Amino acid sequence: MTCGGKADEPRVIGNMTRDADSVGAHESNDALRALWAPRPLIRAGGFTRDGAIEAVQSGDSDLISFGRLYISNPDLPTRLEHDIPLAPYDRSTFYLVGENRRGYTDQPFASAAL
Repeated sequence: MTCGGKADEPRVIGNMTRDADSVGAHESNDALRALWAPRPLIRAGGFTRDGAIEAVQSGDSDLISFGRLYISNPDLPTRLEHDIPLAPYDRSTFYLVGENRRGYTDQPFASAAL
């Protein structure tokens, strides 16, 4: 059995996502990909729908992972499949406790737009 690995994109730093063109060669995951080959590599961090498709189709990635965007887009696969705009996430609601239901459970579904 061949196991895969996951690499977060160097363009994602905390709350900030830099443009992919601003990432220098010394910050790239290319060396990791070469080292990890031929095992599958999952990349994550700062991908748009089009960027994810391009990364997989070009062979730069085997799979793209979306994390934070699932919080604000509970129907993320449907949105990606049908190119429905993604709702931005609100980081201040990620770890609320108690009776406050903001964040994980109050995000709208876009399925009605289909």
